[in-house]
Amino acid sequence: MENHDKLERFVQLVLLDNEKAMAAVRCIPVGFYQMLEAVVDKYDGDDQNHSLLVKALYFAVVLLYWRGDMARASVVGKRLAQYPQTVQGNDKAMYRIIMEDVEKTCSRIDARGRRPTSWGTWEDDVPRGMDAETFKKWLWRVEGQSIERGPRGLRRRNVFPPYALLPRPLPERYKDLGSFRQNQCFLGEIVSTYVLDCRVMELVDTLDRAVLLYFDTDSRKFEGRRGLLKPGHTVAVLNAEKRELGEGTDTIRHQHPERLKIFPWRLEHLMDVSDIIQEHTVLPGRRGKRKCQGCGAEGDEESMTSCGECRCVWYCNRPCQDHG
Repeated sequence: MENHDKLERFVQLVLLDNEKAMAAVRCIPVGFYQMLEAVVDKYDGDDQNHSLLVKALYFAVVLLYWRGDMARASVVGKRLAQYPQTVQGNDKAMYRIIMEDVEKTCSRIDARGRRPTSWGTWEDDVPRGMDAETFKKWLWRVEGQSIERGPRGLRRRNVFPPYALLPRPLPERYKDLGSFRQNQCFLGEIVSTYVLDCRVMELVDTLDRAVLLYFDTDSRKFEGRRGLLKPGHTVAVLNAEKRELGEGTDTIRHQHPERLKIFPWRLEHLMDVSDIIQEHTVLPGRRGKRKCQGCGAEGDEESMTSCGECRCVWYCNRPCQDHG
């Protein structure tokens, strides 16, 4: 029910408002793409909501084209070409017209022509030989290559970004887009703490960059965690946003106590533990494969059992679990 309400809110607040949809392309690309996938899944084959399906496919092409992902943009664009609205012609002609219109829309998003390339692919990078389900997962997983080939766990920068990759606050007129952003978690080790009108901590992030965390809330809300506010402990801030104060000081201003956790370990130690867990649980480049923490054997998720408490490590059977 909650997901249904979120989807309906997305359609009304974002998809049906061209200005906000273009802002979402620029400000919340991952969350926007995930919501577009949900719209396509829901309205595919629904003749009564045909226009919503077409609009979702169109903005998916805009987003992919804007981010430089030409492989996925071509796939979604060719599917969109099968739904001609006002222009008659074959699919190839319609596809060309769509891509010309997408280029114009992208130029309106940033008239100076600045476009990110972090999702960059070529049109001929479309994979071959996949079954329908695997191809669909590839199509809607825009960061698939970097996740599969790169580090996992706490070193996944799309999930645990350093300060440089944190988003900035959304403009006031686009604040309601924030609820559709992809969740991220900033990690920083406490260097020092002190109190003025609000709680202030000096942190270093995963790239050793100095950051000030201004926790703008009633200090009484820190009472239960006062003992953890020590140098060498690690702070996790959910959905942090970067700001600059004074002379370009790197700053995070946070107002939600429920979105902050403090761990009594150094950041480096947390990263090392994450690496060890990944080594024992996920086999690089082999989705769905797991490694037994007890005997080291490899197997599919279906044939192994995860730890009942942490849900992170896996075992062949009960003897292996007792041994592990």
